[in-house]
Order: sequence, then C-alpha cells, then structure tokens
Amino acid sequence: ISPIALPGSLVADTADASPDNSLLDAARQNMDLIKDRVTREVESSGERRAEYKRLEDKVREDVAERRAEKEKAKQEMIENERIAAEEKAERERLAAEEEAEQERIAAEEKAERESIAAEEKAEQERIAAEEKAEQERLAAEKEAEQERLAAEEKAEQERIVAEEKAEQER
Repeated sequence: ISPIALPGSLVADTADASPDNSLLDAARQNMDLIKDRVTREVESSGERRAEYKRLEDKVREDVAERRAEKEKAKQEMIENERIAAEEKAERERLAAEEEAEQERIAAEEKAERESIAAEEKAEQERIAAEEKAEQERLAAEKEAEQERLAAEEKAEQERIVAEEKAEQER
C-alpha cells in the first residue's frame, strides 16, 4: 500500500522510516503533518483575517477622517463666505453712509452759498435803492432849489418892474 497522495510537503518520507515502522505509522505521521499544516494555515488565515480587519478598520477611519476634514473644510468655506459677505455688506454700508454724509455736507455748503448770495444780492439791492433814493432826493432838492431861485429871480424881476412902473408913475 502506498502512502496517501498529498502535496509534496505534506507527504511523509517513508523511505526515511525505519523498517519497524509500519504503513500505519507513516499514515499517522502524514496525518500529523497535515494537521500541523492545516493548523498553521488556519492560524495564518486568522491572522490574515485579523490583518484584513485592521486594514478595513484603518480604511474606514481614514475615509471617516477625510469626510470629517471635507465637512470641516466645507463649513470653514461657508463661514468664510458668510464673513466675506458680512464684511462686504459693512463696507457697502460705510460707503453709503460716507456718500450720504458727503451729499449732506455738499447740500449744506450749497445752501450756505445760496444764502450768502441771497444776502449779498439783497444788500446790493438795498444799497442800490438807497443810492437811487439819495439821487432822487438830491435831484428833487436841486429842482426845488432851481424853482426857488427861478421864483426869487421872477420875484426880483417883478419887483424891479413894479419899481420902474412906480417910478414912471411918480
């Protein structure tokens, strides 16, 4: 009877067996070798499974970590966009306030210039009216003086004429 045909490393070398050993001992020896090999295979298979499990866990952790980092980056981006929008709104608000203040100042300055111009015009009109009134008063005084002088001269002439007539009558 030949030994059980097994892969090379599992077959006991029956040639090395002593002539006392029977075929049964060789078969037992083969069975022991097979058991050892199967035990080693099972142990290494368990180790491989444990290693695969560790690797899977590591991959899951890495994926979860990357997802967390992506989510964190996304949240940071959203926060940065919110901050940027707030800063832009604040800049626009400040610019609008500055523009409104400049417009208010310009309007006040324009109103002040118009008020001063109106006061100056009113003053010029008052001065012109006073000068015109003064000229009219002077013209009226001059005319009155001319009329008085004319009346005096006429009265003088009438007096002279009356004296000459009285002289002639006498």
